[in-house]
Amino acid sequence: SSAARAGPNLNRMNHLATLRQFPLLADVPDPQLQWLLDRADEQHYTEHTVIYHTDDPIDYLMLVLDGRIRIDDSLAGGDELILYEPYSVLG
Repeated sequence: SSAARAGPNLNRMNHLATLRQFPLLADVPDPQLQWLLDRADEQHYTEHTVIYHTDDPIDYLMLVLDGRIRIDDSLAGGDELILYEPYSVLG
């Protein structure tokens, strides 16, 4: 999976069109999208990577670029609660 999150290194010009594919961002003006890209960092996660745990503070926005992010209830035996597909927004 690949996701963009806060940080300075995301390739701005290549990802502007990609951000437009997110329904939530489709109508956001270019200057605001550029602001987001200027503060974004692309992260890659291998399958089954734990991104955060219950009660961890979430202080960033995560945009799913490819792959999937599964949220499960580890206290209830790992039952899937929600599955985020590409062009989903978390945070």
